[in-house]
Amino acid sequence: MTFSRTIKLHIEYDGTSFNGWQNQAKGRGVTVQGAVEKALSQLCKEKIKVAGSSRTDAGVHAFDQVATFKTKSTLPLQAFQKGLNTFLVPEVRVRKAEEMDASFHALRNAKGKIYSYYVLSGKTSSPIAKNHVYFFPYTLNFSAMKKAAKQLVGKHDFSSFRSSRSTAKTSVRTIHSFQVKVVKDSLFMPKENTEGTLYCFTVKANGFLHNQVRTMVGTLLDVGREKIKPEDIKKIISAKKRSAAGKCLPGHALYLIKTLYA
Repeated sequence: MTFSRTIKLHIEYDGTSFNGWQNQAKGRGVTVQGAVEKALSQLCKEKIKVAGSSRTDAGVHAFDQVATFKTKSTLPLQAFQKGLNTFLVPEVRVRKAEEMDASFHALRNAKGKIYSYYVLSGKTSSPIAKNHVYFFPYTLNFSAMKKAAKQLVGKHDFSSFRSSRSTAKTSVRTIHSFQVKVVKDSLFMPKENTEGTLYCFTVKANGFLHNQVRTMVGTLLDVGREKIKPEDIKKIISAKKRSAAGKCLPGHALYLIKTLYA
């Protein structure tokens, strides 16, 4: 019998220079999955394939992308964290490594995910935050956006927020919570800076459709600009048409915060 181990990695990365998580056709840019597989193959001295918990798009960042892989390596568990980081590019780091049961799979065993999207509202954009925050040069109605976000909570058919490229068999998802907060002190909005407002949109669900989070936030910005009312969210959901919802915002301000398991 061939000896094999199942290793689970918790990975953080800055997605700015990557063409997403998932491997692409040759010549279509560097991916995070490709960088991790290359480093693992060097470390384990065998060809390694990893499975990720989320297929983040180009420019999207992650604090907790979970990945699993099989290996014949007898290296100690800590080597898959400390050792692997010596082979990885600085934009990618393994935060934790765990040994799992052979049946565990990063994607199939995931029970949910938490994403956050950051929007800087103001008159002037931030050069420091340009790859990590979406600049929106308009004043926003904070109260209206919070009310609208609550309309998205629950089990719904989210066809109106689904990309035409989505291959999911169903558009039904359950959103457990959707919070809109003002960030008063951070790297991208120091408390000394009184110009502009940094908003954080955080959503927890059992799963997401392609572009769903970015399109939901784009729709909430329409509410914030008072182009539509909070009550219109229910009509948008019922329409089940992509044209009914707002703009799909860029990926560079989206963060995979955590992958949830039972």
